[in-house]
Amino acid sequence: MPMECQIDLDRGVVLIHGLRELTDEEMIEAISQLRLNPDLKPGMPTLSDMTAVDELAITPYGLAQMAEVMFSTDEHRGDAKAAIVVKANSETANIFAGMLAGMSERNRLRPRFKVFHDLAEARNWLEIAA
Repeated sequence: MPMECQIDLDRGVVLIHGLRELTDEEMIEAISQLRLNPDLKPGMPTLSDMTAVDELAITPYGLAQMAEVMFSTDEHRGDAKAAIVVKANSETANIFAGMLAGMSERNRLRPRFKVFHDLAEARNWLEIAA
């Protein structure tokens, strides 16, 4: 699966890895499964490493569908932070991550997203160990 989500209970963090080509369907499916995972606790920080995504085939419709999943399961997230790490030279990934961060600010979408180009900086912002 091009988008893998796991919950690291020892560190209390959600880890998401994107691989190769990421489509609307794959993204929505992964986020839907994550939100229904009983191990997901409100307030858990999320580290989304999208640096291995070669092609981002996400549409505005897919982004809207993902937002709907997130709004409908908001109680599962609580006041959490999510760092999205993308390649600095990937214009599409940067636009997508920026749109998601903007949605979280405007719509009070939880978790609160921030875009990074460096995993260490993202971990620092989330206050999680490597």
